[in-house]
Amino acid sequence: MLRYITLTLIVLPPFGQLHSQTQDVAKELEILFESAALRMLPSTARISPDPSSPLSRTLMRSEDGRESESRGLEQPDEELQVGSAVVMSSDGLLLTNAHVISSLSNLLVILHDGRTFPGEVVGVDDVSDVAVVRLVGLEEKLPVPEFATQELRLGQWALALGAPYGLENSLSVGIVSAKERRGLILGQIVDFIQVTTPLHPGNSGGPLFDIEGRLIGINTMVRGMNTGLGFAIPAAQAWEIGKRLARDGQIRRPWLGVRVLDPAENRDLLAPYFPPEIRGALVELIERSGPAKDSGLMPFDLIVELDGRKIQNPAELISEVGRREVGKLVMITVLRAFPDKAAQRMQFEVRLEAPYSSADSAVDASKARESLDMPWDELGLVVENLRPSMQGAKSDGVIVKDVEDGSQAAAQGLVKGSVILSLNLSAVHDVKSYRAALQAARKTGGRIHVIFSSKGTTQFAVIDLEADGPGD
Repeated sequence: MLRYITLTLIVLPPFGQLHSQTQDVAKELEILFESAALRMLPSTARISPDPSSPLSRTLMRSEDGRESESRGLEQPDEELQVGSAVVMSSDGLLLTNAHVISSLSNLLVILHDGRTFPGEVVGVDDVSDVAVVRLVGLEEKLPVPEFATQELRLGQWALALGAPYGLENSLSVGIVSAKERRGLILGQIVDFIQVTTPLHPGNSGGPLFDIEGRLIGINTMVRGMNTGLGFAIPAAQAWEIGKRLARDGQIRRPWLGVRVLDPAENRDLLAPYFPPEIRGALVELIERSGPAKDSGLMPFDLIVELDGRKIQNPAELISEVGRREVGKLVMITVLRAFPDKAAQRMQFEVRLEAPYSSADSAVDASKARESLDMPWDELGLVVENLRPSMQGAKSDGVIVKDVEDGSQAAAQGLVKGSVILSLNLSAVHDVKSYRAALQAARKTGGRIHVIFSSKGTTQFAVIDLEADGPGD
């Protein structure tokens, strides 16, 4: 019996030919890098102190005050370089980082071709770390960089131009290693682009761009030196903030008027009412003078979307609200819990307002984090039916007539005049329904959720009914 064996031969090109092909690819890449840099270069600038400043030395000095030798090359004083900038408008507005100009009283702007102009600060936003500077005395038009239109991809080339350590027009190359990086700094409102592109002091405020020379971000910070962890503000976000600064000179950020908790840190609190591993921002309190007061939002609502964008945690809610302008109408999507059925999805509109500066906005956070209501006599509360004359036209709920000194109710923030609206998510209409709810809570034990209003601020509270039970 004859057997046939099929052999497949793979023919590789000679090593010399393969090496040549690799060289060709590398040369093509070099040409692309150079082309992208030359396209972006006219739209970049360096920001330094005014020459009259004592910081304007150009030679590094040794400890004894003598200029150090550098074989004809001037070594920049590390205090001298401040940062970089990107042309925002052809008439001389530049976009940079707030931290670049924060310590300077007089600015000097050096364009890529060496032309120098005084700069004046138009607006600064420390929250986003964005600032706008205007060139003084500019007569010619400056080229504004083109934005990248394609969606940012992991692994795509990310090039940076700037003045690291004062060395102007320096190019560095890396890749995009992460997108929409959040939670890096307290109160962060931008979604940082993370790159491996080498960034150093002096790169801040300069452009991050793709291999076609189109802007994708504004270089802003690094996480440790020489770690390969650089971060840039996405160009669209930086430009939007810059336009508001150019128009108004400042950013008036709105507020939603709610205080929220992270579901990840309150799983046991949510377990009876929401699916496990739920994410969002749990409404703990609604400010009495805030935009959400009459929106329909309630304490214990779980905010899961804002204008259709998913909210994973309180930081993301703060970020989304902070990006919008005062007066903007937003759609809030929540999951609302019920005592006898699954949580339901609801939507409410809120018109964002500028926050007020009054110090009496709400009860102290330490009192609102865990709050109250347990069985009637165990709490030390005396309640009565709420009459319309007490709370305008509203008659649902019971009003606290008296609070025993030293009781849990007093410790948790309930005061005379507080109005209890619901227990375990069941509405309280009067003293009868209030006592019935407390009686049911006694039988089941565990926790009871209370929503109440105190001095115009609506909030929820939780207490373990076993905490002061028999034998304690």
